Amino acid sequence: MTAEKKKNPEELRAELAKIYTDGDGQLPDFTRLDGKPSGRLKSAVIWSLLFLLALSAAAWAGFFFFFKTPGFTGNAVEVRIETDERLTAGRETEIIVRYRNRERIPLARASLAVELPEGFVPTGAEPPPNESGEWPVGSIEPEGVGSIRLKGWVRREVDETLTFRAELNYRPADFNADFQKVASHTVVVGDSVLKLKGIGPEQMTPGDDIAFVYEYENASDRALERLRFVIDPLEGFVFSSAEPAPDADIKGQWTIPVLEPRAKGTITVRGTFSATARGPKQLHARLGLLDGETFVVLARGDAGTDVLKSDLAAGVIVNGSSQPITVSFGDTLFFTLNYENTGDVAMKDVTLAAELPSEPAAAQILDWVSLKDDLEGKRSESTVVWSKKQIPELALLKPGDKGAINFSVQLIKKPAADAGSGRYAVNARVVAKIGKVGSASVGREIVSDPLVVRLNSDAAFKAFGRYFDESGAPLGSGPLPPQVGQKTVYRVHWIVQNTLHELANVSATTLLPQGVKWTGVERPIDAGDLSFDETGRKAVWRLNKMPTSVQTLTVTFDVELSPEFEDIGKIIDLTGENRFEAFDKETETVILKTEPPVGTDLIGDEFASGKGVVKE
Repeated sequence: MTAEKKKNPEELRAELAKIYTDGDGQLPDFTRLDGKPSGRLKSAVIWSLLFLLALSAAAWAGFFFFFKTPGFTGNAVEVRIETDERLTAGRETEIIVRYRNRERIPLARASLAVELPEGFVPTGAEPPPNESGEWPVGSIEPEGVGSIRLKGWVRREVDETLTFRAELNYRPADFNADFQKVASHTVVVGDSVLKLKGIGPEQMTPGDDIAFVYEYENASDRALERLRFVIDPLEGFVFSSAEPAPDADIKGQWTIPVLEPRAKGTITVRGTFSATARGPKQLHARLGLLDGETFVVLARGDAGTDVLKSDLAAGVIVNGSSQPITVSFGDTLFFTLNYENTGDVAMKDVTLAAELPSEPAAAQILDWVSLKDDLEGKRSESTVVWSKKQIPELALLKPGDKGAINFSVQLIKKPAADAGSGRYAVNARVVAKIGKVGSASVGREIVSDPLVVRLNSDAAFKAFGRYFDESGAPLGSGPLPPQVGQKTVYRVHWIVQNTLHELANVSATTLLPQGVKWTGVERPIDAGDLSFDETGRKAVWRLNKMPTSVQTLTVTFDVELSPEFEDIGKIIDLTGENRFEAFDKETETVILKTEPPVGTDLIGDEFASGKGVVKE
């Protein structure tokens, strides 16, 4: 590395003059600090520094003002919640909330709040809370401790959890800020004072009578009131009776007013399984308390059995369907009863019955006079029975033998006058009775799953034309009979009648044939909107809903016909097919009805009778 050459004083002065000489060739006066614009810049810098120093000082002063007590961290304030390791549903339990101050300074203005979970019903507290539901603790000295105790009923199902939460709000001594310590505790409901056990036969076959037995117990030392026992619906199980009897108003429910301490009880549910039931079946039951109107389940029990393959398979088909269907009043129901010996042993003395109970029970909605049964089964009220007298093959059904019974019956044409409105249905099922299996007398009964046939509302639709009203006064105009080249105006009527179910999205439509004109004359209608599409030649009436309080609606409109030469001697259609649609809100199906075209023959207009053929 080479040494840098040292400059002499004269060279240094020359370089400095070059740097600091102004535009006039003069050096500035370095003995003065004012008088040039550069002085204002320095003042701004100085004031900025002073402002920042003041702001920093204020921040440090605030810190020492609010946190001037050394040693407080907030981490040494303790709150904890204590419960039993596992809670018992239906039993009163105690919750303890403890607090402790491990800080080196006192805590002031302390108060404790506890949040209780749903399913814990408090019965008392020591000490009691104030009116706002909190516990005013006041001051807590260093190493000071305290607690509150709460009692309450556990009303949660086994294996569910309850979470308790506690908040301690306080202000450290000489502090001007509030602090909070929060604790939570979750505990499992591990047992219940109510015990429930279900018992059922190990095996059975469809049609056999079965008894499911449920044993219950109050394992506590206190009486339990307002208990409820419920069995859940089970597909294929046909309930027949129970001991004791269930509540009168709700199916599958029992009310137990009081169950004394350590008391036990039994509920026996009897029934059978339908012919299509197969495999393991569990009839689930629940036992619990009524909290107001809320059912709190405290115990569950299942009674099970294994349903073996049926020896006799039986089923019903209605109008070609094995699934629930909807029909209309006046329709004919075509029934098919199928049966087959699916076992390995012959059956003897078999009888088959079609049970067709109606809803409502007070109404007989099948017109039994219309019954058509080539096999001539014996009818008693709503049941038709066939035995070996009508079907000789039923005397002995060998393995694999099968057959079918066909019959039909018509529905009544309108609702019964005294049955009211609501649900109308036929619940069709097959009941088969087996006298012997092999050489053993069994007296077994097999019941098929019911097939529900629901009836749509009794909505009726009529479409007709008129030239005269009932008194003979003209509604139309022009020549009658209609004449070639001359205009005749007719009035078309649509009438909708309905009483049983509320209808929605109601409509009626028709297409006007060529040569028939929409007059455009606005006529009053009972409800809804009537419109005509010139392009599609379509008349449409729409109504959003028709409640049962409105039983008849009438819609009318006028059409114009000017026959041509080729129409001579003919009856001319004034409308196309008249189509009615509505959605039945009870059965949730669409009702569709049609009426034939309205013609110039004006069927039903006695004053226009015989005046429908076009004349020259």
